[in-house]
Amino acid sequence: MKKKMKKKILLFTNSFLPGFKGGGPITSISNLVNILNTYFDILICTKNYDFGETEPYKNIIYDNITRYKEYNVIYLSNIDKKNIAKVIKEFNPDVIYLNSFFSEITQRVMFLNKFIFKKKLIVAPRGELQNNALKIKKNKKSIYLFFYKLLGIYKNIYFHSTDIIETNSIKKILNIYTINQLPNAVKMRKFTPLVKKKNELKIIFVSRILRNKNLHYALHLLKSISYNIKFDIYGPKENITYWNECQEIIDILPNNIKVSYKGSLAQNEIVDKMREYHAFLLPTLSENFGHVIVEAMQAGLLPIISDQTPWRNLDKINAGWDINLDNKQKYIEVIEKLYLMNTEEYTKKSFNVIQYIHTKLNMKKLSKDYVDLFNQIIGEKNV
Repeated sequence: MKKKMKKKILLFTNSFLPGFKGGGPITSISNLVNILNTYFDILICTKNYDFGETEPYKNIIYDNITRYKEYNVIYLSNIDKKNIAKVIKEFNPDVIYLNSFFSEITQRVMFLNKFIFKKKLIVAPRGELQNNALKIKKNKKSIYLFFYKLLGIYKNIYFHSTDIIETNSIKKILNIYTINQLPNAVKMRKFTPLVKKKNELKIIFVSRILRNKNLHYALHLLKSISYNIKFDIYGPKENITYWNECQEIIDILPNNIKVSYKGSLAQNEIVDKMREYHAFLLPTLSENFGHVIVEAMQAGLLPIISDQTPWRNLDKINAGWDINLDNKQKYIEVIEKLYLMNTEEYTKKSFNVIQYIHTKLNMKKLSKDYVDLFNQIIGEKNV
């Protein structure tokens, strides 16, 4: 009996393993492929260097399909239209998945697909169409959106959102109503609750260092804290000008606030490193999912985040805090409350955080939903 051929998925992304400076999108893609690998023939197409770097990866084969761990990947030394077209033609996918809306790779694939290949596309904007994200490089994005609509590039495109906030943003900006909403896939790990003594607090910030992640806001908060706080920062300095602004704030913080920049963490190091702290502080301007928030909650840290993420009403379920960015005093009160919190109360909250995230993310059901979604889209006729 002839073996049935698997349907093909070609996935384009700016950054992938062994890179780690691209943040959450790398985690999103690796977790998604881990789910789909059994059911589909998947090829990941990406750059041959890490985000923000120019030097290529060492010991990686470029410009040909290679195997990296459990993934089939083609690392392009030049990700121009000619090479992208060659990959699409030779792999001949049933569907193409784009891990961005505004990236140059996505723009090139959309253009080529519109006029040459006419394949089905799934686009995951990863929060790029939310209000706060659109304000960054606003003029450039407005021009792109104008031509996107003018050229009718939206034909044969399906959108993947990760929560209702992102779904509504896509509807509003693109006037599209058929959106597939599924949370990001997550690698789940189970830990015991953390322990903290009264009158101590170690806070961690893990993220790419750019304005949207709001590190400067977090540092300003610490200026008003009178207790002894340790605050460690992890993440690539993506925007050096912005980092210099943050450094100026660090330089004038009072002596009771000990701030250290610790460099970047590889994807597989993050959760274990988080276990060395008590709280995770990320007053972000917007997150469509926030893998690092999920990792912090899995690790048992108490999240102190903005209300611009899908993780809402945490205080009501005793699993952290999501606070409006206009309410700086509330952030300060929460940090001081955490510092004074005794072991029993803190450990109970840590236990609640772990229980909450494992209950919230049902990976068995989500895995089935993803497989069903791709099968459904592949089975539909082109419009």
